[in-house]
Amino acid sequence: MRDPRMQTLDIKARAAACHILERRVHEIIAKKGVDFFVGSMRRMIDEGIASARQKLASMNDGIYRQSLFLDNAGANKYGLLGCLVEIEKRGDECWVRFHGSPRVIMGNFNMFPHMMIAMFACYLFQFFFWELPATTGYYEPFHFEFQDGSFFMADPEDATCLGVATQAQIITGVQVAMEKMKFASPFHDHVAGAWPGCSASVLAAGVDKHGMPFAAWDQGQPNGVGTGARWDSDGTDTAGFVWCAIGEFLDSEQIEHNYPLLPIFRSVYWKDAVGFGKFRGGRSMNAMYRVHGVPFVAAVSMGANSGRPVVPGLFGGYPSRPVATAFVQGHNLDELIAAGRTPSNVREAAERLEGSWTVVHQNSGLFPLQEGDLYIGVAPSGPGYGDVLERDPEMVMDDLREDTISHRTARDVYKVVYREDNLVVDHEATELARKEERRARLARATPYAEWVDGWLARRPPEALLEWYGEWPDRLDTPLVDWEPTDELLDEHVREGGAPRARSGRI
Repeated sequence: MRDPRMQTLDIKARAAACHILERRVHEIIAKKGVDFFVGSMRRMIDEGIASARQKLASMNDGIYRQSLFLDNAGANKYGLLGCLVEIEKRGDECWVRFHGSPRVIMGNFNMFPHMMIAMFACYLFQFFFWELPATTGYYEPFHFEFQDGSFFMADPEDATCLGVATQAQIITGVQVAMEKMKFASPFHDHVAGAWPGCSASVLAAGVDKHGMPFAAWDQGQPNGVGTGARWDSDGTDTAGFVWCAIGEFLDSEQIEHNYPLLPIFRSVYWKDAVGFGKFRGGRSMNAMYRVHGVPFVAAVSMGANSGRPVVPGLFGGYPSRPVATAFVQGHNLDELIAAGRTPSNVREAAERLEGSWTVVHQNSGLFPLQEGDLYIGVAPSGPGYGDVLERDPEMVMDDLREDTISHRTARDVYKVVYREDNLVVDHEATELARKEERRARLARATPYAEWVDGWLARRPPEALLEWYGEWPDRLDTPLVDWEPTDELLDEHVREGGAPRARSGRI
């Protein structure tokens, strides 16, 4: 789906960057010599190793875990997949263990271990070693283990093209577990919730009004996600892309100019989508587009999960809302525009647009659109931090003023009592309402052992367990201590041999 012209420009930009880097290296070598250059690189790595070990040593030893549930293994392969991330810290070293459901044949969400190890850098550099200069030396104290036969251990013949989506989901479990470790450390004042997992996007392709083939997506959607809330503040709104530090958000006019797509609304936050908490997650964008000026466009909803929240909040914070894609055909948008009632967000679109609605999972197949048809996409918002009953009522009022949440959320989730006409808080009544909610929580609560017994007695419907493995522990296979080597692909496959016979493939 990537436009060849865009791909060419990307390659040229990367080649230019590499050329500049090469020129700079030669300049340093000419001035200081090869030994100086190599020694400098080595010193940066060694100092990174020492800094990483020192920071790890300052934290409490222990085992920190986080479970995750994914809801599909590829297009039209919907159901539960399970994962357990386990972080064991001892002294100045750390073991990162990944347990998961069996790998899925003909399911493209499988991945190789090195993919998850590489994704680990996105967490390390952004959140764990944020104050240190980036270096591969930080990896030295970390050891990685993967459960044999799981979707982390794909066979070279398995489908893995959307393993990057699995990466983005699983790294959130890594972050939650690591931030728990950071919480009881000298760095507790830098605890932050995770990114909301895999970005969502809708890809469109066809022939534009100039007769040229195109394939594109609105970069604002995958880059328009919010980050998790922090220990002392709300998450960052439309923060970027989980895989990199910087994301681009094009102007709507650029999209209309470059592609036969007309944004109806786009630069608005998705209401009631954040993870609630003492501090809320960062807000995300929502958008609606109209096919314009061409008779046909093929659209593909691409992402990871839609059925349930994947990324947990921290210390009582809510997860963010699941995402999906909608296509609307035979609609009444023109009538709404003429009446001055053009939808300005997803909620208004759902309330006002009449026509044939098709709501699909974020990971779905090709959907044909004709001129005038609409598609609606959303970006995931960040998970929350802390108990909703501890959020400052005035911050809740700010959320209402900025259309971040609804009155229902303010009343029923945050338990704030206020006048809707002027958003003046009744602090005494709010405190009483929150005390009553705490009493209700205690009345609903059960002892932990009793809760565990009840949980283990429950079982999802069999239709959801086709890809899960054995309930509840997924697989009964050992962990494999994995380090990147040249043996990831065996000689037979590397040399282009015919596919090998596989006995007992999962």
